[in-house]
Amino acid sequence: MKGALGVKGRRQSGVRWGYLPLAILLGSCGGRSQLGDGGAGAGGTANVGFGGAGAEVSGTTPGAGGNMAVGDAAASFGSVTTSAFTNATGASTGTHTAQASTASVGSLGTTQGNGGSSGDTSTSAGGDGAAGGAGGVHTWGSPVHLDPDVPGATWHAQIAMNDDGAAVVAMVQVQSLTGASVWAVPYTPDAGWSDAELLATDDSQLLGEQVAIDDEGAAVVVWQGTELGANLWSSRYEGSSDWEAPEVVNPNGVLPGHALDVAMDATGTTLAVWRESDGTNSHLWSNRHTPDAGWGDAVAIQETANPTDVGFAMNRSGNTIAIWPQGDDVGLSIWSSRSEVGVNWTQPEAVRSGFSDMGQDADVAVDPGGNGMVVFRQLADSGSTMWANRFVAGVGWDNAEIIDTPALYADETRVGMDSDGSAVAVWSRSDGTAVSIWSNRYTLDSGWGEAEPISSAADAMWGPAFAVGSAGDAVAVWTQLEDNGAIVVWSNRYLPGVGWLEPEFVDIATPGTSGGVDVGIDGEGNAIAVWSNSNSVPFNLWANHSSRPE
Repeated sequence: MKGALGVKGRRQSGVRWGYLPLAILLGSCGGRSQLGDGGAGAGGTANVGFGGAGAEVSGTTPGAGGNMAVGDAAASFGSVTTSAFTNATGASTGTHTAQASTASVGSLGTTQGNGGSSGDTSTSAGGDGAAGGAGGVHTWGSPVHLDPDVPGATWHAQIAMNDDGAAVVAMVQVQSLTGASVWAVPYTPDAGWSDAELLATDDSQLLGEQVAIDDEGAAVVVWQGTELGANLWSSRYEGSSDWEAPEVVNPNGVLPGHALDVAMDATGTTLAVWRESDGTNSHLWSNRHTPDAGWGDAVAIQETANPTDVGFAMNRSGNTIAIWPQGDDVGLSIWSSRSEVGVNWTQPEAVRSGFSDMGQDADVAVDPGGNGMVVFRQLADSGSTMWANRFVAGVGWDNAEIIDTPALYADETRVGMDSDGSAVAVWSRSDGTAVSIWSNRYTLDSGWGEAEPISSAADAMWGPAFAVGSAGDAVAVWTQLEDNGAIVVWSNRYLPGVGWLEPEFVDIATPGTSGGVDVGIDGEGNAIAVWSNSNSVPFNLWANHSSRPE
């Protein structure tokens, strides 16, 4: 997640595309990273997964057609055919109309966008449909196509956004079964989107790209290569110049790094964290980059307990909390270590341990004062229970507590903190029949509240991506399966003093199949969502901007 508050990292292994059939088409996709930066709060979340870049696909896949109605919004979808890595022509037509009869904040009115463009290779567009709310506030504009002007499947996009609204999107584009490239697209509120710029290309696979941005608009993109030792790379951007040549992040690496995550503080100092494994034993490492000195030597975080994953959060002052799951005598527990700029990592300690169930799917955030919040899923025979624990700077970890009662299954945990130390958590929740997105909020005065759904229920749902702004605004974005078979992008927004609004449509007019969502937020609560879509040839990257409602 990326919030306009600090920096944050959260990682998870496994397929991170929102839709399994897409993961099958592309091969196993690497994870996703989110990091928040900007205002006085502690930032978003980063997720990274393992896996390879995609396989070549031939032939055509028919898109879904029919009508969809959600709440007071109605959308009609035309038909679409897609063909990956071929010169077959894809065509999409249709319109999207959204109209609300009531509004919780302001009014919606009617928006309409026309789908319809045809072409070949990756330059064909799936439509320019405007987003529509399911009743209530309409905040999203018309989606914008971000792909580089070269053939290939673009997927696994990440976005970082600072308090002033500047953003950078990083993406991997797959040109063939074994070839891939890393691209970046800067954005400013005044100039809009710049052209995509190539950072690296290779005949082998490049994956796991992550991105971070500082207060001045300087940014860094990191990614994983296939080298057997020093395989983690970075490229830096100063905001007004070209991207710098790639540098090695783990120059003294003996084993290849995985689960790479990255964050920047207010001064532009970059922190990267990753996991190394020889197949039997695994260790956690970090490295720092300063604009003057570049990357230093890697420093160990955990070398003894075989952690299975890693994520971290860093605020704008450089205060950092890293978390990871590791096995012990009674189960799988969440552990942590802390660091400040110029200070080594503390001795690892348990966030919560001593139980026989599986603690996993954890996320972490840090506020400006160095206080932290960890949210994680506890998996037992009775189902999934959501837990949280707060770290108090200068004191230590508090007592973990339940923030949502058992569900048949819960997943995709996200958390962010604002400048006051309040926290918002979101996750997906299944009752065995349908899936929905749920949330809970923490304040210093009242603690955790009652968990509540923030989406409609659907047969299948993936995500959410999540970002929290420094003033307490929050945006969640996810994909869900509609009745007509389309996989589309939806969102909801939290307004301080108001609460969660109504779910809102984000996608293009004729979505087909979307996935791989990410979202960033600035200090005023404006947000940008990015996602991949299979409604053209072969997979396209899209972005949409959401303005905070008054």
